[in-house]
Amino acid sequence: MAKAEEAKVDVDAGKIEVSDKLVDEAVEHINELVKKTVFDGAVKIGNYVFETFYEGDVERVKSHNPKKDASFRKLAARCESDLLVSKTFLGSAVGVAVMCKLLPPGDKAYRQLPPSHQTVLLPLREPKLVEEMAELAVEQKMPVRKLRQRVQKKVESTKKKGRKRKPTPLIIKTLKLLTRDDVRRSFTKAQVSELSVDQAKKARKSAEELMASLRKMLAELPKK
Repeated sequence: MAKAEEAKVDVDAGKIEVSDKLVDEAVEHINELVKKTVFDGAVKIGNYVFETFYEGDVERVKSHNPKKDASFRKLAARCESDLLVSKTFLGSAVGVAVMCKLLPPGDKAYRQLPPSHQTVLLPLREPKLVEEMAELAVEQKMPVRKLRQRVQKKVESTKKKGRKRKPTPLIIKTLKLLTRDDVRRSFTKAQVSELSVDQAKKARKSAEELMASLRKMLAELPKK
């Protein structure tokens, strides 16, 4: 009766007065019902498809083998005709199920988010990064639009870093190999005496060639 009394109808005046409090409570209640229904449905669908079509194997989902998801493609082809969900929804649901499996049991922020937020975080790929962003989203009660913007910026930043990273030059790789502790250590006289005459000759020749190569490299490298 308390909520019913919040809405007052003045029949004679032809006016209807509705309490803002009643409307706010209704919005909150309906939103909670929608979130619960959508969240539970997305989680159950994603887990079902993941287990049924990929046997719960993350590597099978990631694999580029065209045969690995032939059955899933057939299922997706029936979206919006026989299946009452879109291909995008189905793919995202599986992606969320995979991410939940990749995350350690102690990480809870991602699992607390609604499906819309969970899907937006998938492009980050790395579970640790996903959970960190999820924690921020939960803490700031971030709307999905703002979260999407944050994710896009992070993805773009990661791509730029990847483009800037140059491969290690061959000279640096070789010198690192030669200066490793297990390679540059001095050999004892006893170890040298273990070599046969033929082995000693080969070892000396290899050492001389290496020293000649290093001297040539040293001469060509700038001093500063």
